[in-house]
Amino acid sequence: VLMLEDDLMMVVAYDLAKSNFEVYNELKKVTDEALEKGYKVIAMSASNEEWSTKVINEFKLDFPFYFTDETTLKTIVRSNPGVLVLKKGVIIQKVHYNDLDELIFNN
Repeated sequence: VLMLEDDLMMVVAYDLAKSNFEVYNELKKVTDEALEKGYKVIAMSASNEEWSTKVINEFKLDFPFYFTDETTLKTIVRSNPGVLVLKKGVIIQKVHYNDLDELIFNN
């Protein structure tokens, strides 16, 4: 169902315990902008619900975390976190956390 979304931003943080938390304030700004422009925003992680709840609360993130295998997530993007923008299941953009300012929203 997510792959049918016109505009989807996916944050991938395969291991929240090892994630670079120094960039989460910038990540919050980027995801808020995406939400304001009508994008559905989700996060994917192999970490447990305790970790995701902690991160959501600490950085006041307005999107849910979904859980999947760590190897699968590392295959998608190696940075932790990384961000993908998809349109109907097709990856339009994929950025390392150092390049969040390069994201372009079409709405």
